[in-house]
Amino acid sequence: MNETATSSSTSWEATALKVLAEEYQNAAGAAGDPAEATRRYFRRYEIRAASMPDDGTEVPACAKGCSYCCHLRVSAPAQEVFTLAEALEQLPDAAQRAALLARVRDNAARVATMDSRRHHGTALRCAVLAADGACSAYEARPSSCRRYHSLSVEACKASFDAPSDLGSRIRLSTPKLVLDTAHYLGHRRALSDAGRDTRQYELHTALCEALDDPQGSRERFGRGEPAFRHAVVTAEGVHAL
Repeated sequence: MNETATSSSTSWEATALKVLAEEYQNAAGAAGDPAEATRRYFRRYEIRAASMPDDGTEVPACAKGCSYCCHLRVSAPAQEVFTLAEALEQLPDAAQRAALLARVRDNAARVATMDSRRHHGTALRCAVLAADGACSAYEARPSSCRRYHSLSVEACKASFDAPSDLGSRIRLSTPKLVLDTAHYLGHRRALSDAGRDTRQYELHTALCEALDDPQGSRERFGRGEPAFRHAVVTAEGVHAL
C-alpha cells in the first residue's frame, strides 16, 4: 500500500485539471493503430513529467537498477499491453527475446493459480526485468510503471523483504501522484468516450493473449469489446501498480 507525502506547495492542485483537460484534448478522437497512439501518449507524459517543478522536498529515490517495485502486481489497459508486446517482439537478440517471452508465459501460468490477495503478497519478478535490474523494454513500459515511484529506497526494500505484509507503506510525492494520475485519467476518458476497452488487465496474462492472438485482440479492442478473453481483469484503481 502507498501513502502520499505532504507537500508545502499547492500549485499542483490548480494544475491537475489543466493536465487532465489537455491530455483529453490530445487523445480525443485518436484512431488507427492503438500502439502508436499509446507511444504518442507516453511521449506527452514524459515531456510533462520532465517539466514538473521540483522544490527539492519530494524527490523520487528511483534509479536504474533499483527494481524492488518490479516484483509487484502490475495492471495495464489493453492498448498499453499491445505497445509492450510489439516492443518485446522487436527485441534484436533472438535468444534474449525467446527467453523473455518464456518468462512471460511462466509468470502468466503462476498468476492464473493465484487469487488477488495471494498475488499482491507474492514478490513475482516481472518477466520484462533484465538481469541487471533494468527494464528490457523501458520506453514501452506501462503507464502504471511510469507513475509508480518512491521517496525512500529503504521503505521499498522493507516492503520487498516482507511481501505478505500488505500493510507496508511507501511514501509517494503528492504533486507527482496527482498530476500523473490526472494525465492518465484524461487519456482514459478519451478512450472511454471513443468506445474503447478501458479495463485494467494483469500484465503477464494479457501479454500472453496479445502475443498469441494479436489480430483478434486488436480487432476486439477496435470494436469496443474486451480485448482479452482469458487475461485476468484486475479491480485496482489508477493508483495501483
